Formats: sequence, structure tokens, C-alpha cells
Amino acid sequence: MGTVGEIRWEKPVRKIIRINLHLGQPSTYMVEGINTVAYTKNQLQQVCGKEQKPQKFIVESILKKEKRKRLIHDHFLLAWSNGSLRV
Repeated sequence: MGTVGEIRWEKPVRKIIRINLHLGQPSTYMVEGINTVAYTKNQLQQVCGKEQKPQKFIVESILKKEKRKRLIHDHFLLAWSNGSLRV
């Protein structure tokens, strides 16, 4: 994942550890060291230097599908693969 910092306040460089995708909503990003806040792309700034290209993952299979109370969308548990390693 890329290396980012929060534009207005953060000086330490943090890595993106999770991307949240929700239908009809902008993607949000969780960063290391902050577990309670998810940031949008506009709230983060890419840091120049030793960035690494993000790994590409492929959905191998759907392991589980469940419907949760009071939610419109189904939830899926997926098996991911990056070509050689199953995650």
C-alpha cells in the first residue's frame, strides 16, 4: 500500500493498512496507528520518496455470503490471491 499523511495535521508518515469500499460511497482508507478514523482520498497526501506500488489482488472465490439485519447490502467473505500467494 502507499505511504500517506493527513494533509492538515500530521507530520509522521503513515502507511495505508486497509481500504473500505461501500457501494455508493467514496472509498475510505485506514492508516497505521489510527484505528478509529477512516480518511477519504482528499484528506490524505501522498508522500514522495520510497513509495511502493500497491499489490494487485484477485478474488479467488466467495467463501461466505450473509445478510445482516437492517442493512441493504449483502456481506461477503472472499478468498484473495496476488497471483502466487493466497491471502
